[in-house]
Amino acid sequence: MTITTFVHYGALDEAALKHPALTFYATYSKTFGEPNFFQNVSFDQFYADDAIQYDTDGKVIRGGRAIWAGYEELYKPVGQKHDTKSWIIVSDSEKGTHEIHVEMISTFQAPGRSDTLAIPRIFIYTVGKADEGKGTFGFQHRQIKSFWDKGELEKYVLHK
Repeated sequence: MTITTFVHYGALDEAALKHPALTFYATYSKTFGEPNFFQNVSFDQFYADDAIQYDTDGKVIRGGRAIWAGYEELYKPVGQKHDTKSWIIVSDSEKGTHEIHVEMISTFQAPGRSDTLAIPRIFIYTVGKADEGKGTFGFQHRQIKSFWDKGELEKYVLHK
């Protein structure tokens, strides 16, 4: 088994994008920020049918379609920008997986509101070989672990 690591600080630049997992992630992130992306993009472009998300509130969400639907419900009411602080990639050549550890500050803004909400967040994405005929650059998310105060975003959206 060969394990390698890659560390990068700040926004993804040309050097960082030479790593295949970060090329996948950059495309995912760009797509996630486009208008109407939930309607225009199929979940399996980025999430495997058997993907698992360990959510910040303790829920376990099974299946790429369910994860995508949950994201749509949570993020559709707000705009978002991300200031990425660090990336640590742990690659396992035997398994063909890459664990992407990303730390960021996400700023959310609801339409028609001047106030914003900034929340520190950490995600651990495990990406691996895409299912046949699916994915992006040969990858899909296989597992997601999220660490942030999702309740603050829910309160902000509900004006609490």
